[in-house]
This record gives sequence, structure tokens and C-alpha cells, in this order.
Amino acid sequence: MDVLTLSFTDIRRALLAVRTPPLEAVRSALYRTRTYLAVASTMRQVAPEKVQQALSDPAYLSSLDDVSSLEDQAVRLLSSLFPVHEIAVEEVLAEGESMPVIPIPCLNLAGSWDEFDEILQDPSQISESWSVIAFAHYFVRGIEGESWQLAEEHFHWPQAEAPELLSRADKRLDWERFTALLQENNLAGFEACFALAFWDTGSVFFDLDDEQLWNEAFEFNAETIHHLAEEWKKGEAVLNTALAACELANADPTLYFRLLDVLAAAVTEETTDERTDNADPGDDDSPNDWDDDLAGDADE
Repeated sequence: MDVLTLSFTDIRRALLAVRTPPLEAVRSALYRTRTYLAVASTMRQVAPEKVQQALSDPAYLSSLDDVSSLEDQAVRLLSSLFPVHEIAVEEVLAEGESMPVIPIPCLNLAGSWDEFDEILQDPSQISESWSVIAFAHYFVRGIEGESWQLAEEHFHWPQAEAPELLSRADKRLDWERFTALLQENNLAGFEACFALAFWDTGSVFFDLDDEQLWNEAFEFNAETIHHLAEEWKKGEAVLNTALAACELANADPTLYFRLLDVLAAAVTEETTDERTDNADPGDDDSPNDWDDDLAGDADE
């Protein structure tokens, strides 16, 4: 069509045919774009190599042409440094926010006692690669009867009945003696499994429950991103050590008997306060608080 021959009526008709996008769609696109640019800009300060690596991926570059996928790419950049709570990010974006905080997930066995109780009823939710980690959590929480039988069947533990030590409530673990005995018995890696169970890894990814992480409100800035990246390095190191111990025990179940002997030698008869058995990570007592009562000398 020769534009010089277009009449006013032709132009008017063409303009009327162009639909104005809905306001919400425009706002959504702006929010997504702003979020991605904020994340990308901050990531350039903290980890420029990660941004450069992403930009060298043709699939990544092509995805940036689709505004609706920008928040996914923002999450991708952040999660190259540490785990991100993707569902929470989507909720934040759905509310029209521009990542004022960084939602991160609780990566421990359970994020609350309610969730842990569900796992007790159905331990098949736990990967077998977490076998000793689960065992350590059961030591802290207590387990007996049918719950033990379900766990024993799932993890292939070498004992049909729950060890008396795991069902007792009146136990207090001397952490210093426990770790020393693990060293003496060539079981040092198993300490990491119990650090997870006592919520005492030194990393927020494993030491804070879901509610605490949500309330923590990690502000979105370069300093926080750097901090969380370091926290993840610490937590990942503990987790990898614990998983290696689980792999050893899965290959040689007799290690559980040796571990029980060490626990028995490190447990005292001192009665703990009621928080040991009844505390909920969602209550005022944080996991670090109530577990300190059970792991008597862990921080001394």
C-alpha cells in the first residue's frame, strides 16, 4: 500500500483497529520489567560472572523478549547464588511489589512441627538419601510404635523396634562428648546430621523455620544478596557432609548400631524442660532455643 495515497478515513480506520492493551496488563509488564532490571543490576554488583554466564545463553536471551517470563529470569539469576522461594516470589509479584524482600525457603527436614507430624505419619515423603538426617530428627522429636515401623520400612533401618533411646523424653545430649565420641569412632561426618536436627548448622537456610524466614524480611539489596550467598555456602557444606554420612549408612546399616552406642554414651539422665517435647517452631521459642535444651553443651 502506498502511504501517500492513504486517506484520512483509511488512517482513522487503521488507528481504531489498534486495541489499547488493558491497564492491568501494562502495569504487570512494568512490574516484571522493573523487578528483572533491579535483580540484574544488583547481581552485576555481587556476582557479575553469573550475569555474564546467563547472557551467553541464547535461550536466556530469547526469553527476555517475553515480558511474562522476566520474573522467572530474575529468580534464575538469584537462584544461581542461593535457593529462592519461587512460590513466594510469585506471590510478591502478583501483589505488584518489586522484590522489597528476598523470600528464601526452609531447607531443613520440616519447616514446622505440624509438617514434621505429617512426615511421622508418612516418612515416604523423605528421600532415602536423608536417612540419617531423619534418624537424628527422630532422636530429637522422639519416635515409637507404628511411626518407627513406617520409618524403618522406608529407610531399611536394621532394627524392627524403636530403640529405647529414641522414645525417651528424659534425655539431654552432651554435645561436646557426642562430637568427641564420633571422632573416636570414625563417625565424624554424622555430626552434620545432628546439626541439622538441632537446627544448629550456622546457616539461616537450615536453622530458621518457615515462619521465621518469612518474618526475617531479607531486604533486597547487594549486601543482603552477598550475605545470603555466604549463608548458603555454609549450609550447603553441612548438608553435603550429612548426605555423605547418609550414603555410608545406607551402604552399611550396621553404622546405626555404632551411632546408637555413641548417643547412649553421650546422653545424660537430666530431665529437660517441657519445650523439648512440646515446642513448636511457630511459637515464640525458636528451634535454636528449644533444641539448646536437648543439646546441652552444643554451644558451650
